Amino acid sequence: MQDNGHIVWDPKFSVGVEEIDAQHRELFAAVNTLIDMNAGGSGDLYPVLKKLADYLSAHFRAEQKLMVEKGFPDLSRHMREHQLFTERVLDFLGRYKEQNQRLINDMLLFLRHWIHSHTTTMDMKYAEYLKG
Repeated sequence: MQDNGHIVWDPKFSVGVEEIDAQHRELFAAVNTLIDMNAGGSGDLYPVLKKLADYLSAHFRAEQKLMVEKGFPDLSRHMREHQLFTERVLDFLGRYKEQNQRLINDMLLFLRHWIHSHTTTMDMKYAEYLKG
């Protein structure tokens, strides 16, 4: 991560599947866009957050399909991580209407941390499995 709060994609985070890697890069970019919008006081973040939530849903389906096809042994745990994350994001979206600045900051911190942490640790487990 950088000092400006951005999360930075690094090739070492590659899972070895270009479709998934491209989606991860897009997720990093989307979170960075939200961070910039919030820092610049760009107003309503809801449309961007909703688009990100929809994109994440599609990304999770793609990842889970790959893991099922390849017989990844820790699939259920990984899917549970995705489910918990989705529930948290949907909760944020539901409460966003309050325009509570603390909520927005908490949400951005959560997104930034979770996406970076998940792609660089949890996803590396199935990347290792795929390579092995």
